[in-house]
Amino acid sequence: MKTLNYIEKLQESANIFNSITCMGLDPVMEAYPEKFASKGIRAFPDYLEGVFKKMEEEAVFVSMFKPNKGFYMQHDDPMNKRFDGTVALVDVINLVRDYFPDAVLNLDLKEGDIGKSSANYAKALFNFDVDAGTVHGYMGTDSVMPFAEYTKKGKGIYTLVRTSNPGAEDFESQKMKDGHTLFEHVAEQLVDWAKYGSHGREKMVKWDHPMSGLGAVVGATNLSELGTVASYLTSHNIPVLIPGVGGQGGKGDEVMAKLIEVGYTLQDLALVRINSSSGLTQPWMKVKQPIPTVDDYAIEVVKSIDKLNKEINYKHVA
Repeated sequence: MKTLNYIEKLQESANIFNSITCMGLDPVMEAYPEKFASKGIRAFPDYLEGVFKKMEEEAVFVSMFKPNKGFYMQHDDPMNKRFDGTVALVDVINLVRDYFPDAVLNLDLKEGDIGKSSANYAKALFNFDVDAGTVHGYMGTDSVMPFAEYTKKGKGIYTLVRTSNPGAEDFESQKMKDGHTLFEHVAEQLVDWAKYGSHGREKMVKWDHPMSGLGAVVGATNLSELGTVASYLTSHNIPVLIPGVGGQGGKGDEVMAKLIEVGYTLQDLALVRINSSSGLTQPWMKVKQPIPTVDDYAIEVVKSIDKLNKEINYKHVA
């Protein structure tokens, strides 16, 4: 059986689930019914299983799941040899694999260091059974390449380009001497990494797998900048992960309108994933409603997923 490269995994999962929605799996235990909240992080997989069952029942799906490692690691107590957060993360990964084996699993950790350290971080990332991870590229080629090597094995690596947080204005959106923003330069470097690997553009030696699975993180909270960088990335077949929808204020329909405006086709959109985390896992918190009952919480989560899918409206692009 042929092993899919990461581009093919994205395309296949989008088609199977008829969705380009990414569901962030970031536990906030105090936001859940007492049955789960009182048991702590180890109960989060049980909470999610109720959601996954309801997703299957209602035929409401996403094509990517993205747990953020920090939401789990904070529950570890390593000095006392307790690793409840890590165990919960592993249980969540296994649960996704059991219920949705064709979905893409992306572990959000945003690592990056000098070469040897990056190699260790990359190995640690893929010791988890995931398809992709997020890294920051601001330390340059030798920091990213140890992660990128795993794209040869069908893995995906998303590099931060223009993020969704307010602090992105501090550095990423600053103008350089040539008039372009720093994030535009990072996007250009990402394309070079995808094409030439560590050879560098100046040597004009293409990498041995140009559809490498290197992708970009581009936030939904500044639509103008999203449009600028996304139009460039799609012309080079670069996957794009778009966080910031829901709790951070971005809207799925506005993101899609911008992508279509800058030229995305249905085929291009299969390489996009639009992420919402708290807006899906605990939607009642955004609108300041009471925590639902144990019988109702999964219904509310699945309603939110369905609403976002309809806003994104994948496969109904004019």
